[in-house]
Amino acid sequence: MPGGWGNIGFFALVTMVLLGFLAPLLLDLSPYRIGAELLVPPSWNPLSAPILGTDDLGRDMFARLVYGARCSLGIGFVVVAVSLVVGVGLGLLAGVYGGWLDAVIMRLVDLLMCLPSILLAIVIVAVLGSGLVNAVVAVTIIGIPRFVRVVRSVAIQEMQKTYVMAAFASGSSRFRVLWSEVLPNCVPPVIVQAALGFSDAILEIAALGFLGLGAKPPVAEWGAMLADARPFIESHPLLVVMPGVCILITVLSFNLVGDALRDRLDPKLARL
Repeated sequence: MPGGWGNIGFFALVTMVLLGFLAPLLLDLSPYRIGAELLVPPSWNPLSAPILGTDDLGRDMFARLVYGARCSLGIGFVVVAVSLVVGVGLGLLAGVYGGWLDAVIMRLVDLLMCLPSILLAIVIVAVLGSGLVNAVVAVTIIGIPRFVRVVRSVAIQEMQKTYVMAAFASGSSRFRVLWSEVLPNCVPPVIVQAALGFSDAILEIAALGFLGLGAKPPVAEWGAMLADARPFIESHPLLVVMPGVCILITVLSFNLVGDALRDRLDPKLARL
């Protein structure tokens, strides 16, 4: 359990997850139901009006924000899971086997990291075509190098230690050393990188949605909601503020949890 600010981030994430995945099961929420009352301001009386008001099509803003949480958190999980599996695998191969395999993998990683992540994501989506699925593919691809570099660095350090040399001396193969000796020591930094990768994935998906390259209307996704609310930024600023605050809270919470996990799992940073 993270401590300090990490606890605040952890409970904020738990709240967001509960809202995103349990609220639609307990409440009659529909992010696509079009009503007759347009641009209704927020109300503290949910019996008389939607608690967070409606958008320009009369859709319930609370329902759309809740389903946006489900969409963003689900996408973040998929992106991190796939990039973690691929990145850890490539990082272990590069760090344990070395040689030409290490050179090829790291040159590909350097190629992916030579451009800013959001710019590279835009390029990939431009090649594949706009849409939520292609945006997820793009964000997954740009997330792989982070895991590769972290795992490779740890693997190279572990390969020089005595217990690994003893395993080789006892007749263990490189694959067995990779699986049983090196991989367990890569878990702590990978956990930290995964927590931080969640925030990056959510932010990048929201950015692509805002630019019109990710989720398409009427999908309830925070970035796309920001784009839809741009014409009303002066007349109804809450339409822009609410999705932006959701992105801010979620990204900040993941960063706080990631920093707390790093302090807890890194023996050099762990507090006595």
